[in-house]
Amino acid sequence: MNNSSNFPFDHTTLICFDVDGIFIQLEKIEYISGPIQPLDVLKLEQKGVYVTIVSPSPYFPKNSENDSLFEICNLEQENDRRYVNLEYSKKKYFEKFNKFPIHCIYISDNEDYEQAKKSGFVYLDVNDFENILTKYFNSIH
Repeated sequence: MNNSSNFPFDHTTLICFDVDGIFIQLEKIEYISGPIQPLDVLKLEQKGVYVTIVSPSPYFPKNSENDSLFEICNLEQENDRRYVNLEYSKKKYFEKFNKFPIHCIYISDNEDYEQAKKSGFVYLDVNDFENILTKYFNSIH
């Protein structure tokens, strides 16, 4: 990984997101709004990280045309089949880069560790991920 910038993720990284409870939302519905600023995740993409949404929730971050900011990989709608969406994200990464990701990270607040493990991902709680982003973005300002 690129240690010169203290950034913990790079082009070898696939990060998949749950939605509800993850991203800051304009709608202040408690279980929907979370701590992650979507623009910070866009900065991850600028660093080469491949980002997908694996949740069926309609509250994913959108641009001004109401399209998703990130690729949607939510073939399965049930939480107990989330691993299928994670595996599909790996397939999409392969299609884009002609190789599999080295680092596969699933960001959630559902404690669905088994879904991550079943698909070969590391589960990272949204609050821990927020801390990583905060440390990085504070270090470059």
